[in-house]
Amino acid sequence: MEITTRALWTIIHGIGFGALYLRACSGALMGLYQFTASSAPSESVLGSQRLLRAYLVAMVVLA
Repeated sequence: MEITTRALWTIIHGIGFGALYLRACSGALMGLYQFTASSAPSESVLGSQRLLRAYLVAMVVLA
């Protein structure tokens, strides 16, 4: 069985980028949950905002 160049790019796009996008989505959802569930503002909120921003940028790039 032979894989053509077009089929290879389809595999990379579907499995590779799709998996990375789903990981970024789940990370963003967890970041939103942690951001809204924290009761006291602290330095960890700033860290979670940066992480959430990174997840959202990754989602935009991969989409």
